[in-house]
Amino acid sequence: MIDVTHPVGKLANFRDLGQLSGEHGTIRPGVLFRSDDVSTIDAAEAEKLASKDISLIVDLRSSDEVSQGRGPLEHYDIEYLNLPLLEQSGTSHNLDELVASAGFTNEMLGLWYAEVFARSLPMLVEGLQAISETQRAVVFHCAMGKDRTGIFAVALHTALGTHREHIVRDFVETEANLPQVLARLRASQPFWTDAMVDKAGALLHAHPEAMAVFFDQFGANGELKDLLMQGGATEALFADLRNLALTRSSED
Repeated sequence: MIDVTHPVGKLANFRDLGQLSGEHGTIRPGVLFRSDDVSTIDAAEAEKLASKDISLIVDLRSSDEVSQGRGPLEHYDIEYLNLPLLEQSGTSHNLDELVASAGFTNEMLGLWYAEVFARSLPMLVEGLQAISETQRAVVFHCAMGKDRTGIFAVALHTALGTHREHIVRDFVETEANLPQVLARLRASQPFWTDAMVDKAGALLHAHPEAMAVFFDQFGANGELKDLLMQGGATEALFADLRNLALTRSSED
C-alpha cells in the first residue's frame, strides 16, 4: 500500500478544484487547490507551487505539526493561516485511539467527519473568510490532504453551491494517491508503522461510502449552509466566494 519509490519532497495529493460545478456555476481552474503537506516539499516543488500565483496557504494541521516548520514556502510572499481543525473541534488526533478498535469502517470515518465539521464551524468560517479576501489562488492542506482537508473542502463546496456528487468525486480522487501520500507521511510522521497502517482500515482510504455517511447526518444541502451561518458565515461571504471562484451559470 505504500509506494516507497515516491520522492518524499514531491506532493502526492495536490489538485485543482476547477471544473467542479454546482447550482451557481463552475469553479474556475487555477483558483482553488487542495493538497497534502506543503511544508515538507523540496525547493523545486515549492517553486513549482508558487508559480501558480498562490496568495494564501490555509494550513489545517495541528500546532504540534506546525511547530516542525513550514518548509521552503515560508520564504515566499504568500499569506499563511493556520487553522488546527481537530484542536478546535475537541476531537482526538491520537491515531492510536482512532485505530484501536478492530476495523475502522467507512461508517466510523463518516461519523467522525460529521462530528469535526459540526464542532469546528467558527474555524471553518474563518478559513472561508480568508479565502474570500484574496484576489489570487489559494491552497488548503493538512498532512495527507484527505481528512481535515476533506472536511474543509466540504465547507468550501457548500459555500460555492457545488453539486453533492461532485463533492464526493473530489473526495474519492484521493484514493488513487494514497500509496504515494503514505510514503511522504511516514517520512515526516514515523509513528505510522506497518502495524498501524494495517490496522487503520477506512482511515487510510477515501471511499464514497464515508462521505455518504457524513451527508446522511445533515440531510439536505441547505442544512450544511445553515450550519456555516450558525458559525458566522453570511450570504455576503458566500457571494464573495462565488465571485472569486466561479464561472457563473446563465441562470444565476
